[in-house]
Amino acid sequence: MLGLLFFNACLSYAQTQYKKVTLLVCIDGESKLHIQSGEMYWEHLSDFPPGQHNLCKKNTKVNGKKWKNWNSSYSLSFNSDSYSLKYTALRKHEVSKLIQAPSGNNDWETIWYFSDPSAYPHIYEVSFFFWPPTKAPEVEKRIPDETVTTKSNMSAGTIVPNNITFSTDSTSLTKKAKIELDRIYGLLIKSNPTIEIAGYTDNSGDKNKNLILSRQRAKAIYDYLLSKGYDLAKMTFQGFGDSKPIASNDTKLGQAKNRRVEIKVTTSNKGG
Repeated sequence: MLGLLFFNACLSYAQTQYKKVTLLVCIDGESKLHIQSGEMYWEHLSDFPPGQHNLCKKNTKVNGKKWKNWNSSYSLSFNSDSYSLKYTALRKHEVSKLIQAPSGNNDWETIWYFSDPSAYPHIYEVSFFFWPPTKAPEVEKRIPDETVTTKSNMSAGTIVPNNITFSTDSTSLTKKAKIELDRIYGLLIKSNPTIEIAGYTDNSGDKNKNLILSRQRAKAIYDYLLSKGYDLAKMTFQGFGDSKPIASNDTKLGQAKNRRVEIKVTTSNKGG
């Protein structure tokens, strides 16, 4: 009956484009699934990692495609931060539950908790239904609360782009990162403020190499904004290595968050 309610609710939105993410996973013990910025990560809590028990006969799948390594992130085909989670449907083992729905207050992160109800692994199938937000432009919802934006001016503050993260030892901008930078550029050119671009890494590897790598990441953002036409006289860039983490480096999810860039608006020129 619950499944029918979810299905009927989805049909009522038939004319609205939505994204459906269906996860099939075998769980023994406790794990949390994180969805943020178009990426999915496992946070393993106890017993066997997702899909790793010898009695798990099926591979972990997302929309029918294999998630080969539970310890690596899985990239979705869309940026989940730009959507609102409207419904979830769990087909088996109701002991598992959604413990955090995405919102601006938690940087649009979804967290689902899995726990097997006995000493044996169980297969779960859960579907997430994401709809585009009905209010506020997508780019404004993705910028943290400490950054104030208006139609004519961007005030001083720090932008931490949710969708610009890097693989280990990489400085390459992904397609999603470029889309994010295009949105930020659209905000910046309204007032042409002076900005400082800062690059960061996680704590894996040599500290000196991390410092160089973080500077290269900041420069990658600098070069992209320059290619769009932003005034080079109003941009500087710097690397800080692993010296300023925003999350624990003890988890893959935390390390991914620490491999980031920040854009600090230092001065704002109204109408300029």
